[in-house]
Amino acid sequence: MVRNFLLIAIALVIFALGVLYYLFSPKPAPTPIVQTTPILEPTPTPPIEYPVSTEWKTYTSEELGFSVDYPVNMEISEAEDSVRFLFTGPTQKGETEVYDGIILSVSPGVYTEGNLSDLVASVHEQKQEDTALLEVTGVNETTVAGLPGLMFIENGLGEFTNLYLQTGEGTYLRVTYLLEDPQNLGYLGTLQSMLSSIVVL
Repeated sequence: MVRNFLLIAIALVIFALGVLYYLFSPKPAPTPIVQTTPILEPTPTPPIEYPVSTEWKTYTSEELGFSVDYPVNMEISEAEDSVRFLFTGPTQKGETEVYDGIILSVSPGVYTEGNLSDLVASVHEQKQEDTALLEVTGVNETTVAGLPGLMFIENGLGEFTNLYLQTGEGTYLRVTYLLEDPQNLGYLGTLQSMLSSIVVL
């Protein structure tokens, strides 16, 4: 009987020691659960390609009396007394007025009375009386490719700039252009390069 009691007492002591060891022994820190969020790499935006060709040619006409440089992907339309350069951009659709592109027309002219100022004043007055035009600006002096001249802007189906450049005694070049660049693709630089390349033959 005493022996059984001792065995039970020893078992209880061992159990108690085990409980105390479990309660007071150092425990390893729990491993933190790390949630990783995938890093999204930004998708690079492809650069907008410059639609006007970087390859240029020179248009020369002895009959019209001038030469001008132009990008090779411009369309050229020749008439008896003028030439037109046309470039249409990526948003231009159909056979409508140009709202994305460049139009540049050049034609020579002669006057026998008065001077270039008188000629431009007469043309300007006619434009002001044209009810199809929404606005016609005043006449201002200008210089293009070293040629002095006069200019005004008319606004109808687009904003056209009219340049009258003195090329000699009683002779001039009329240069008309429209510039529409809705995507800011650098058409102005192309137009300025064309204008500055004009040479009177």
